[in-house]
Amino acid sequence: MGSVAERLRELGITLPPRRSYGKYAGAARAGNLVFVSGAGPIGPDGAVTGKVGGDVDIGVAQEAARLCVINCLSALQGEIGDLEKISRIVKLLGFVNSAPGFNQQHVVMDGASSLLLDLFGERGRHARGWGGGIADEYRGRSRDDRRGGTVKGKVTKRASQPSSQFEHIRERMEQARQRVIGAPGRPSFSVPFTEPSVDIYETEEQVVIIVEIAGIGDHDVELEVEGSRCTLRGERKPAPHEAKREFRQVEISNGPFQRELFLPAAVNPDAVETVYKDGMLQIKLPKASLARSRTLTILVR
Repeated sequence: MGSVAERLRELGITLPPRRSYGKYAGAARAGNLVFVSGAGPIGPDGAVTGKVGGDVDIGVAQEAARLCVINCLSALQGEIGDLEKISRIVKLLGFVNSAPGFNQQHVVMDGASSLLLDLFGERGRHARGWGGGIADEYRGRSRDDRRGGTVKGKVTKRASQPSSQFEHIRERMEQARQRVIGAPGRPSFSVPFTEPSVDIYETEEQVVIIVEIAGIGDHDVELEVEGSRCTLRGERKPAPHEAKREFRQVEISNGPFQRELFLPAAVNPDAVETVYKDGMLQIKLPKASLARSRTLTILVR
């Protein structure tokens, strides 16, 4: 394939001047990594607004996701000068302003992912995370920015209490803050947990999650399922060393890991099937019209 600039021209895309509404940089470099600030779906005709699954259909939302990527690439180009310098798109994180009951956020995000693959090829194949039900009230935008194992089930019943979108956002922001600086009055400035890579697909009868968590050792992995949302958490401990070692390079991440996932459908956790083999955890969850909460403890033998 041609250069990124050639692909942009072929697709009829012109990167706009980077716009910023806050006291922050559009992109910031740390060594060989460049972190890009979030960007809204603003195009030549203005911003895309509304809620996906309500007054905005999936096709329009996917185009909005493309606009977000275009604006992010504008900031990235402004920081590094030439998009050909990019060796890898590492991770894409998006927030989709969704109507109640909408659960196809991953399809909306495909609009952003597809553009990165079109422009960068394999260099654009990235990890991804997304959230739904995120309201941008002040602008109203539709935003995107196996060793064998045995399983024991530990059921936790929890009533889901309805809450406003504002309370949901406030709770998520507080969780993120405590991950970094600790609980109120007890700041710890701890290192956030890592997020393992996952694949999610669905069939007519079930949702399947494949999680890459190699080297977790002989300890528990916990899976919490609530409706169409699930959280995977656990810890990977460093291998014991018999002798003192002087490391010249360290890239393997140890410590706690957690991944929150929004599933494409509500599932029934009572009939879950799990297999852990060769560092890959496969979780099969049957679909259900009304799901109950459950926490599973996966014991790796």
